[in-house]
Amino acid sequence: MLVWLGLAGQLVAYLADARTVDLDVFHQMSLIREALASGAIPRTDVFAYTRTLDPVVHHEWGTGALLYAAWHVAGAGPSALGIVRYALVAAITGLAYACARRRRATAASIAVLGPIAMFLLVVAVYSPVRAGAFTTLFVAILLVLLEVDRTGGRWWILPWLVLHVVWVNMHGGFVVGFAVVGAAAAERFTASRLGGRAARTAATSVGHLVWVAAAMALLALLNPYGWEYVSYLWRAILMHRPSIPEWAPPWDARGSRALLAVYCASLVVLLSVIWLAGRRTALSVSGWALVLGSSLAAASSVRHLPLHALAWLAYVAPLFARTQLGAAVERWSARVPVVAGASVAFAVLGGWTALGGGASTVTIPGVPDRSDRWYPVGAVEYLSASRFEGRLLTRFEDGSYVSWKLHPAVRVSFDSRYEAAYPQGTFERHAALFAAADGWEAVLRRDPADAILVPATSPLGAALDRRAAEWRCVYRDRVDTIYVRRLGAGAARGPQ
Repeated sequence: MLVWLGLAGQLVAYLADARTVDLDVFHQMSLIREALASGAIPRTDVFAYTRTLDPVVHHEWGTGALLYAAWHVAGAGPSALGIVRYALVAAITGLAYACARRRRATAASIAVLGPIAMFLLVVAVYSPVRAGAFTTLFVAILLVLLEVDRTGGRWWILPWLVLHVVWVNMHGGFVVGFAVVGAAAAERFTASRLGGRAARTAATSVGHLVWVAAAMALLALLNPYGWEYVSYLWRAILMHRPSIPEWAPPWDARGSRALLAVYCASLVVLLSVIWLAGRRTALSVSGWALVLGSSLAAASSVRHLPLHALAWLAYVAPLFARTQLGAAVERWSARVPVVAGASVAFAVLGGWTALGGGASTVTIPGVPDRSDRWYPVGAVEYLSASRFEGRLLTRFEDGSYVSWKLHPAVRVSFDSRYEAAYPQGTFERHAALFAAADGWEAVLRRDPADAILVPATSPLGAALDRRAAEWRCVYRDRVDTIYVRRLGAGAARGPQ
């Protein structure tokens, strides 16, 4: 327990360094603000002037409601996101520990494997606060409840179905729940058949899980969009996202080398533990369908690494505890007091570092931070002071912040809602435009704007400077520039 506490302290210290509000937070809260003003969640887009989908299915609206309440209603502002993030960290890591312990993993085995799992879990909670973190939380809850079910308890079913409805309205990742329940049912059925039971008996033993999955499917319709949510999910799941690094596999050149190394280490440990335990012992430990499925999912996308970490720790740690090496680690950890002392030191150091660095501090930087992310704070303040109204051409990274600060006077061309609001290809067209690539003028004609918000490093700024007859630079700071269409060229009311 002390080793786990030490790891948690270091995790908190690491996360304390990531303080920039996640860009999705702004469009989530903007939606809730609009819903409160109109009395209903909008089904058609109200933020963009470019072509959008109809209806716009905002599958993260529940997350937006929670964050809006913490940010605006409670008056905590960005710091509320830090509080929510650490609450998620505590819940996810605590549930992962509880699941492994219920499966008879020793504290020593969890402590040895914990650093790998925690490093991969960081993907879900590093940016404050991603809606995907709630999917990681609900998966952790489901894993614990399935352990209750494995030992004969059935009380969990009704509470889980209630939580499932909450999950449906917080993040489209709720579909993972079907995979988890399905994997558990399939594995138990197979184990029963291999154990010599008749097919009917084996099916009866997992029949309640089939009914749970069926109830989950029906309850998924309890959302503001009804059946249209299902069609959106089908399109989103099948969509290829080559331009978004987090949807790329871990070995993608744009990704983190450290994440790739730890993911590979998790696979090496998995195979090593199976070899050390022996085939018979390994087969006696359930959960392999989920471990295999999550490992393959993580190989296809960085976003799935936290789910892999949960399954990996919950099912590999108990098997490691059954090996001779696991038993040796257990004896050694009990006999060496320095382990406990070092763990307490790590916990104290991590907590001190986090508190000294402002563990719950979350900011909206107007200049690049350590992650090289910023928001156009100065440019938006200028547009607000100038009472600009009209169509503002924006990047993927900036649109949601602009809407949060300037809607309804300003409508943007693009924001981070990606497949939820925009047709496929919108991201690529905007990327080509801001890179001033061949054909960028055609993109501008397709989505005509009254003003353009251009990062200082973008080649588009130099291209617009060469078209001074049509575009005029009215604002410039070290990170952003604003160009306004000159009068006579169809400009809206704004700074000239």
